[in-house]
Amino acid sequence: MDREQAKKLIINTFENPFAKDRFVYFLRNLLKSFEESTFVYQGNYIPDAFEKYVRTLERVGKYNYDGKEIDLLIVELKKETSLERARTMQRNFIAWYLKGRLTDAALVAFVSPTSEDWRFSLVKMDYRFEEKKVKEEITPARRWSFLVGKNEKSHTAQSRFLPLLENDDWKPALKDLEEAFNVEVVTQEFFDAYRYALHEVIIKNLKHENINEIPYEKKHSFAQQLLSRILFIYFLQKKGWLKWKNYEQDKSYLKNLWLKYKEKHCKKDKFYSIWLKSLFFGAFNKRFQFIHSELPDDIKESYSTMPFLNGGLFSENELDKIGFDVPDEVFEWLFEPDLWSSDKKKGFLEIFNFTIDEATPLDVEVAVDPEMLGKVYESLINEEERGSSGIFYTPRNEIDLMCRLSLVEYLHAKAGIDKQDLIDLIFNPPSISKYENIDNLKLIRRYLEEVKIVDPAVGSASFLVGMMSVLVELHSELTRKIENREENLFALKNRIILENLYGVDIKDWAVMVGELRLWLSLIIETDEKYMDIYTKPLLPNLSFKIRQGDSLVEEIGGVFINLRGNALKTLPKSIQQKIAELIDRKADYFSGKRSADLKEKYEIESLEMEIFREILQKRIDELTEKRNFKEKELNSLKGQKDLFEKDRSQEKELKKLEEEIKQFENEIHKYQNVLYTIGKGEKKDYFLWEIDFAEVFAQKGGFDIVIGNPPYVRQELIAPPLAREENYTPDEWREIKKQYKEKLIQAVQSVWKDVKKIDKKSDLYVYFYYQGLSLLNDGGIFCFINSNSWLDVGYGAGLQEFLLKNMKPIYIIDNLAKRSFKQADVNTVIVLIQKPANKLEDYVIKFVAFKKPFEEAISPDVLKEIEIANKPIFDHLLFRVYPKTKKELLEEGVEYLEETELGLKHSVESLPYIGNKWDGKYLRAPEIYFKAIMYIKPPYNKIVRRWQNGDGRAI
Repeated sequence: MDREQAKKLIINTFENPFAKDRFVYFLRNLLKSFEESTFVYQGNYIPDAFEKYVRTLERVGKYNYDGKEIDLLIVELKKETSLERARTMQRNFIAWYLKGRLTDAALVAFVSPTSEDWRFSLVKMDYRFEEKKVKEEITPARRWSFLVGKNEKSHTAQSRFLPLLENDDWKPALKDLEEAFNVEVVTQEFFDAYRYALHEVIIKNLKHENINEIPYEKKHSFAQQLLSRILFIYFLQKKGWLKWKNYEQDKSYLKNLWLKYKEKHCKKDKFYSIWLKSLFFGAFNKRFQFIHSELPDDIKESYSTMPFLNGGLFSENELDKIGFDVPDEVFEWLFEPDLWSSDKKKGFLEIFNFTIDEATPLDVEVAVDPEMLGKVYESLINEEERGSSGIFYTPRNEIDLMCRLSLVEYLHAKAGIDKQDLIDLIFNPPSISKYENIDNLKLIRRYLEEVKIVDPAVGSASFLVGMMSVLVELHSELTRKIENREENLFALKNRIILENLYGVDIKDWAVMVGELRLWLSLIIETDEKYMDIYTKPLLPNLSFKIRQGDSLVEEIGGVFINLRGNALKTLPKSIQQKIAELIDRKADYFSGKRSADLKEKYEIESLEMEIFREILQKRIDELTEKRNFKEKELNSLKGQKDLFEKDRSQEKELKKLEEEIKQFENEIHKYQNVLYTIGKGEKKDYFLWEIDFAEVFAQKGGFDIVIGNPPYVRQELIAPPLAREENYTPDEWREIKKQYKEKLIQAVQSVWKDVKKIDKKSDLYVYFYYQGLSLLNDGGIFCFINSNSWLDVGYGAGLQEFLLKNMKPIYIIDNLAKRSFKQADVNTVIVLIQKPANKLEDYVIKFVAFKKPFEEAISPDVLKEIEIANKPIFDHLLFRVYPKTKKELLEEGVEYLEETELGLKHSVESLPYIGNKWDGKYLRAPEIYFKAIMYIKPPYNKIVRRWQNGDGRAI
């Protein structure tokens, strides 16, 4: 079949309502041949669990190639349910069918009688051997889908299926079909087009009377904001909410709005300034005074039917007030594809399919969905940090694993529930329905409602979205079990964002896209039939949930601020009352009870500044009182000196008091400096964890969970995150980098007084460890995925020592089979740590190396087996685990002093810690190493040095 014939076949099949004849003809050409083996399941043949949703399952044939059997199916659904329930049910129904027939996979058309669209899916069963099991176990089915039909485009389907259709001799194997449904290819194509649009089309074409004087960062942020707004509308129009007169839905509204603008021969370059601004600031906020009078009447009528979005994305902000204009050629490039070109950049918004359905680890749409958008955003952020291009995001499976591990440890610490039970419940939420201890379930729900979670490098908010997905799943099952009712998913997600989730990022545009991801997750659950989306504000305002700021350096006027721990809990009642008012105002602003305009935002920030000023003044007053007391002591002692003879001990006491007074005066001067600095500004222009999230630190003393993927920036590239190298000479840039690295070190030492030295060769993520751990309350859980280099290299010794002596590392997890970031030249580990309320004498750390990709290896049974392991396991098919105690790790990492020569007995904690190769010895060593050490008695890897009289000279 030639290319044009193949294109026509795909268009006829996938751009029309479902027709069995067309579908079967497409399969014949795709697979070249298949065995006609037909039957129909309906009525009593459909299991009770699916009878409510499925009318019929028809097999039209079966395809065998290379030992794999693939059934060809048509499933007719009875009616629409919520999207997530429908998708889960469809996947589980095919899993039931495949499991019963011991078939490897199925190509399925899912057809709804109420829709002109349908799904073309590949559903595959994964088989694996479990240790100590005789028979093969069947894991959950995975599904990849194209959403197709009358309202969908087939460009993506063409690019994926044309190679198979064109080659008449290519009889595809299952792996070829999997590649055709591979969403990663689409993600890379969309990323390339998006990046090109941002940098080469929008930023380069922005217009302003002083365009050359405006910093690049402002242009970048404005361009990112514009694209984010447009993309949000692309998702909105998939919901059918954007309408013309007579309430006619249009799922290609924005493209058709552009065409109407061109048809009406409007003045050139007015699409943004008149048409889009009126839509953004007027229609979506129900502020009709912002709708331009020059708009045609039919457009004004259409704008009057728009949903009331609120939320802040479409509120006029400081970037809008700069006064950029956007020429028409930008929108022509965004909305009008060149169908004769193989380049998928021009018109990319109309080339790619968009779907509002959120991908899950088991169910993926081959289209631009909110998760793919998150991947693109995270990759853009990482590209700026790493100075290279390419997709670089935290995979969903790793995020899901980290979220669930963190919740297990958090609930175990807070509720005291057995960890084995928690692993079952958290990693397999449907098991909640069979769990009999209702009191435990109520405890779990209570602590899940109270949990405070933060990502200190939030980026695209992938961890916040991942955590929200897990919390939604758990709450839904808990409510079903405890109260025998279903959760309202929109209200539940809204509550989780308000009560549980927080984030920070240094880049303003990263904050924007983080907010966008959370808004999209809410839009998924919004149904026009059951919610008033036209008169009540739909979206929460997230300005105080995801904040812009430097997570690592809290500095004002050259002073490093530290209000961690219980500092806010001991404040005077007057300040605590203002914090309570602040919490209430933030909640009202979030929900839309207060205006979401800049004035209200500034008033809340002014209240934050007022609270901070009062805290500073309180600190100054306390220090002044202490200084005055010391001055009285000093004067009294001086008086005694005049009366009596000179006393050497008295002289020492006088000197000591003078030093203390000087220290107090220096402290007072520093805080007065800060007070002066913040008093000069008309608006808040700094970030402080304890003030910006006062509700968390005042009520809980810190976060319950700190989670994320901190930026991987090598030490030689560390620089102020908003500075651009091209704006400085090489010498200036070196000095700027040096000064910022000094600030990073001082910031760590301001929150951890006993950290005397940090190796200046440390990569940036090391500083995120120290700062992230300082954000936790007692018993809090820390979970990062990052480079494994600190486990072996020299600069990691300081972090190893800090963790062993101050924290409780629980797991360090590696994957030997699959890199988390396959396109990055870095191996990663997942690290799970608890901040204990008190210093622990000893505990066990488990080094876990998985031998299969996480998606194949992780299950409740596997995790429970790792959890109870009290000795090394090296020969398991899926993992190896190496438990080590704190004492053992210290003994293996210190320099030993020769006790007989010193005549002293030293505790291991008092000896110099020089580091240990944790990764090379406990995670990535070859199997033969582990087998060998089982036969060697400790201390097989101690580093022993003899010292003479403790003077530091090695013999």
